[in-house]
Amino acid sequence: MTPAKESESKPALPRGRVPRRDGKRQFPNFMLKDAFTLQTILGLGALFQCFFVAVLPAPYAFFPTARILLYALVTSAIQTVSSSKNSYMSDVLLGRLTARIPKKNSSFVNQPSSDQLVVFLLGVRFNHPLGFLCPGGGEITKYFFALLDDLDAHAEEFGLLGQSAWRADERGSQNTLMYMFYFRSLEDVHAFAHGELHHEAWQKYYAMVKETGLKHIGIYHETFCVSPGEYEGLYLNMPKILMGHINVKVAKEDVDEKEEWINSLVSANGSLRTQYGRMGKEGGKTFKAA
Repeated sequence: MTPAKESESKPALPRGRVPRRDGKRQFPNFMLKDAFTLQTILGLGALFQCFFVAVLPAPYAFFPTARILLYALVTSAIQTVSSSKNSYMSDVLLGRLTARIPKKNSSFVNQPSSDQLVVFLLGVRFNHPLGFLCPGGGEITKYFFALLDDLDAHAEEFGLLGQSAWRADERGSQNTLMYMFYFRSLEDVHAFAHGELHHEAWQKYYAMVKETGLKHIGIYHETFCVSPGEYEGLYLNMPKILMGHINVKVAKEDVDEKEEWINSLVSANGSLRTQYGRMGKEGGKTFKAA
């Protein structure tokens, strides 16, 4: 008897010629928004308003503030009334999706993942009123983002599958920053950690510590090696996030085409509908729509 062919899941995104970077790194949004407390932001706003009152006639002094508020109100109203104008939905992938590491031939089999996954967390915290503008903060920030660019440029070489940025909420400002990386193996993490740029960054850091102490800058990492079939995820009406940022280089459909990459997100139907099913385990229940 011929064995039944393993069913495949439907990819949520088409294959591409370049890897989809795991979110656009927006340095101002990610760093600057957390650099000031709410009290400081309100104080700066009040200072600007005082300046306008001092240099402009009364009717016009309130125009800049009124314009900002009016724009925010009108934009929110339009996006609330018209779903097609809602920019917050622009990157949302509708439906039930899960993340699977695709095979080299770009197929997704409805079976427990047969690939090991290494989760590597790397981050920094600036324990200083000036945040990343503190002494040594500029150098650390420069190397941090240089390492991210290096990983992007050599993703296949370092076995990098995906990455995303996160920020803690432990205090009003200057919170801990973290990047979450997914690697194929611990050996790949080790290769990255002992790469030329990473070594240079550590040498610079230790030199600054020896010279100034640099006690106000904290750096950390954590590593988790996850066995095949021991991880899963579900994304309902979400953008690419966490394992949904994983991209894998696959075989080209045409010999004349450039290298192609495929995203990890697939439809979470059939055997992939439940948590137990996505991990290939017996039992488990699922909620049914009323």
